[in-house]
Amino acid sequence: MNRFDTKLAAAFRRAPILLPWGLGLLLLTLGYYLIFSGGNLNPRVLPSTIINTLSAFITGALFAWPMKRWLPRFSPSALLGFHVLAGAVFALAWYIINITMQGWSYGSLATGAQIEPFRGPAFLWQYFQGFALYGALAGLVHAAIKEPAMPVDEPTRKLPERLLLRTGDEMVTIEPGEIIAIVAADDYCEVRTAKGDHLVRRRLGEFESDLPDNFVRVHRSAIVNLDRVVRCEPAGSGRISVHLAGSDSVIASRAGAKILRERTL
Repeated sequence: MNRFDTKLAAAFRRAPILLPWGLGLLLLTLGYYLIFSGGNLNPRVLPSTIINTLSAFITGALFAWPMKRWLPRFSPSALLGFHVLAGAVFALAWYIINITMQGWSYGSLATGAQIEPFRGPAFLWQYFQGFALYGALAGLVHAAIKEPAMPVDEPTRKLPERLLLRTGDEMVTIEPGEIIAIVAADDYCEVRTAKGDHLVRRRLGEFESDLPDNFVRVHRSAIVNLDRVVRCEPAGSGRISVHLAGSDSVIASRAGAKILRERTL
């Protein structure tokens, strides 16, 4: 693929509405030519035919981007009124661009444009065609507007009702609600409860996935049960001293203190 083809493909990707719009107008050009020439393929009517559809393409190009941006903002009940108003403006804009281009095609830079407006039924027919073309453009714009992706419900995380802890050669089970805090100690974690502490060979991060939302990691080495927090007080440098049930306490880091403040009612 040469450089020109690459730029052309990029232009089509940037303006996907104008591509089918232009292809449709090419077919319309053929239809206009057959009608204007009376089926005799008169080459004299070809310039007028091309200007008729080229002016429609230009008008559509002017309307397509604002429509794509504005249409999603309207409620379904307001869309009808918008399309009626926009269709009238589109038809008028196409009419003005068309007769202007037709006038310049018969004039020159020296003599000026010889603009002759359509009269009577010709004007009404032109205006009706403008509404029809606007309807086609509106359909392309609606098709190009991406619908917002529906949110995917994440599966609910199922938490264990009881935790099985291995302490030395023994294994004990406790309910998460019994835990006051979990504190990291080298390669172990100390699980503190009202009935006693359990030293478990497990990382602190591994505990987080098994605990409900009322457990907060207030420090890189400590998790506390908010249901067991008695009070909190400043500990300096943006930290907080978290006092827990059973006369226990943990110092929350600045990041942990921020999390606790965000959870405050």
